[in-house]
Amino acid sequence: MASTVTMMRPASMRQVARITATTNIGTSIHALHTIRSLSTARPSSSQRTNTSTSNLPWRDYFSLRHSRKMWERVGGTLGGTSGFVGGAYYFAAVAEFDPTQQLFGDLSPMVVYPLGAVAVAVAGTVGGILVGGLSWRAVKGRETLQALDSRDREFFRRIQRHRPKEIAMAVPIPGSQSGMPDYYGEKINSVADYRDWLKKQRKFKVARLTMGKGPQ
Repeated sequence: MASTVTMMRPASMRQVARITATTNIGTSIHALHTIRSLSTARPSSSQRTNTSTSNLPWRDYFSLRHSRKMWERVGGTLGGTSGFVGGAYYFAAVAEFDPTQQLFGDLSPMVVYPLGAVAVAVAGTVGGILVGGLSWRAVKGRETLQALDSRDREFFRRIQRHRPKEIAMAVPIPGSQSGMPDYYGEKINSVADYRDWLKKQRKFKVARLTMGKGPQ
């Protein structure tokens, strides 16, 4: 009986060792699959956005910004012209015109109709700017738009940081012809323009401080 137990022990130990080795191999394979899946996983949208933003040079940003402005200006010009022509035609040829009839209380049609044509032109200009901007965005790629929007926010933060903080400082200096130099940075179309804008802001602040102190 004792010899039978002695013969079974080595066999049992070999089975335990075999099971342990199989378990370790399975764990290693699972770990390799996990590492491979993590290494081949695609980056998240935020990571792609950050990468595209960091890869957009300022020179390209100003070029895209200028292109967008041109589309908006063309759209606004076309919309305003079409609105004025259409409004003028409506009030001149379609709408009933009675010079003896007062409109809106005591206003003559000779005043109301031209104002109506101008109002239509203004609405057409605003609509044309919006359509031009949307059309420009429609022909650009998604990553380009994300990078541009991120640069827009960063650019506006720079403008806010370097321009005068107080609203009162935007009032033109007495005797100055230009006053506050480009408060919103709309005339900045290149890196050189931005540097020139910074110089003008510093000069403006110095002039304001000098004027505030007054004669000693």
